[in-house]
Amino acid sequence: MVKIERLKISIQKRMYIINSWFYNRNNKIVLIGSWMGEKFADNTRYLFQYLSENRKELGLERVIWVTRKISIYQMLKDMGYEAYMMDSKESVYFHKKAGIHIICNSQYDTKTTYGDIMGQYSYGAKCVDLWHGLGLKGVGYASNEWKKRKIKKTIIKRIKETFNGGWENRWVLSTTSNATDIFEKYFKLPRDKYIESAYPRNCAVPRLTRDEMRVLESFKEYDAVVLYLPTFRNSNQFNFNDYTKVLTDVLKKENILWIQKSHSVDNFNHTQNSKEENILNLDPKFDINVLLPHITVLVTDYSSVMFDAMYHNKPVLYLVPDYEEYKNGDRGFAINPDDVMCGPKFFSIEELKEDLSVYCKYTELAKGTNYNVVREKYWGNEFKGLGDIWRDILKAIK
Repeated sequence: MVKIERLKISIQKRMYIINSWFYNRNNKIVLIGSWMGEKFADNTRYLFQYLSENRKELGLERVIWVTRKISIYQMLKDMGYEAYMMDSKESVYFHKKAGIHIICNSQYDTKTTYGDIMGQYSYGAKCVDLWHGLGLKGVGYASNEWKKRKIKKTIIKRIKETFNGGWENRWVLSTTSNATDIFEKYFKLPRDKYIESAYPRNCAVPRLTRDEMRVLESFKEYDAVVLYLPTFRNSNQFNFNDYTKVLTDVLKKENILWIQKSHSVDNFNHTQNSKEENILNLDPKFDINVLLPHITVLVTDYSSVMFDAMYHNKPVLYLVPDYEEYKNGDRGFAINPDDVMCGPKFFSIEELKEDLSVYCKYTELAKGTNYNVVREKYWGNEFKGLGDIWRDILKAIK
């Protein structure tokens, strides 16, 4: 019975896709989602807010956000935005009607994850992937796992691509030619499918949520704010609590706020330690981009957030106790870490503790000699606003 039910669902999905080939699209309707439908964050969130709040001036009829989280749906409705639950009839209608579909992570449902939107309805729409970060770590075809495989565009693979809603022919947002070099390793798309502009999430946020305002307000109580954001791991997991126990005394002594957040797709259940003084645990779904302009120092490992911190001219400290294991593991690096890691490396939390207060007081000491070179290499020297980015996207997809 289970196999029969799965077959029925599979056939139904294919019929939806075939029907989508004949939808009458309206390019003045934009449909947007983020992070498997479970977050209101990242590049898509910033662009959505900009387009929504300037809809008439931009000549748009509707700007739609779709989500799988009732809390996000209700929050956006309360803020006056147009949003729908992913499987609602309204959502399905606008999936079929919108001429522009925009995501930042997952294009469609797979065996292991949901799509940012229902990508099976995207055939015939202009598909735009804003992605979610310039990369140091291996992603897609640039991971160690995929480097071992031979990539062939077989007839069967091309047929499967057709049934994935047209996302294999999408545009991907990049920033500079150097960033595009990395993305080409990730996605194996033709060079003309990359839009070199800027990242919406590095612009001023159009409007904060209540939770974001509360967190930013708390910064006033401290002399320094450190944001700790490790990337996810397929193995070699660690516990936040092991680190914060080591840091507690120095955080209190120097009046430093230590903010930490696990990656959205990290499958390790970190112990929450929110009652400790000077330590704030954020929900994995929290949009950290609103915090980056206001922190003192970023602590990370191989996460793309290192580049975003550099955009905001923030120093980066690298806590990398598993450097060799990560480098040689199933993910690895897309580019040479030594070329882009522009700050001191710490191979244990004890090492970081010794120097943390110094780098919080004298932030320029944490910047390597290659800091500004790397910053310009991946962000350029022309800083664009949300309106500029939207114009660049329209120019490319038209």
